[in-house]
Amino acid sequence: MGRKHDKIEIPKLAKVSAFFSSQVTSTDTGVTHYPLDQLVPNGSQPRKFFDETELKQLTESIKHCGVLEPLLVTKEINGQRTILAGERRWRAARMAGLSSVPIYELELEPEIAAQVPLIENLLRRDLNPFEEMEAYLLLLQQNLSALPQFADYCYGDESAEGVVRVLFAMRNAQMRRRQEVNSELVNCVEEVFRAIGTTSWSSFVTHRLSLRGLPEELQEALKSGWLDYTKAMEIARLSAERLGSAELARSARAKLLAAVRDERLPLREVKARVTALSDR
Repeated sequence: MGRKHDKIEIPKLAKVSAFFSSQVTSTDTGVTHYPLDQLVPNGSQPRKFFDETELKQLTESIKHCGVLEPLLVTKEINGQRTILAGERRWRAARMAGLSSVPIYELELEPEIAAQVPLIENLLRRDLNPFEEMEAYLLLLQQNLSALPQFADYCYGDESAEGVVRVLFAMRNAQMRRRQEVNSELVNCVEEVFRAIGTTSWSSFVTHRLSLRGLPEELQEALKSGWLDYTKAMEIARLSAERLGSAELARSARAKLLAAVRDERLPLREVKARVTALSDR
């Protein structure tokens, strides 16, 4: 069992994760219909980019078959419910002209309810790499903030940066470069990643935190959802150090980015062009 912190009991994250492993259908007990205009999106939704083509396809499916999987929502407050999971279905239902959708109310403490959109999207692997990174960082922030030891890694109100410092401190301790990190913080981080179960904290540090150091244009392409992680990391090799100046590097990255988007270049071609540009 995980350790109970002042605000949040981490094992509850595992329970929420387990809930998403078994799909709720519109015929299950507890599912009711609710007016679309009384549902509001969740501010904690990590998914910022909704593919227009996929949304149109879902809209057509809903027109013919209805909403098969209910939206997960909070209890009603002032005539409204907040969507915990299912914003894409909500958007598509509106586009399909529906007036109501099936919902399933989750009775959770506010602290855990705020984390449901993060957990649901991470479990479904529905996010682009940048959204995934931000979702994990926010989930860690919400849990680490319950621990007084976390304040040692935060400067002022920079709790988001504090999460990054904790993760790098853990990696440095693992590599014996620094002293051990407080066990309460380590347990909290490990329990969050264990509850989601899709990656480890060390893999996250290696393959996702590195995105924060990418040039702005690559970050924006990742956030928009059209650029793959592997291609972004390859294009990032076109640096000022390799090409001789920041201006040349920016220009080369911009041209290759445009080619990737317009010509849909495979990774092997991206690598070939990066090598050619670097050898000039």
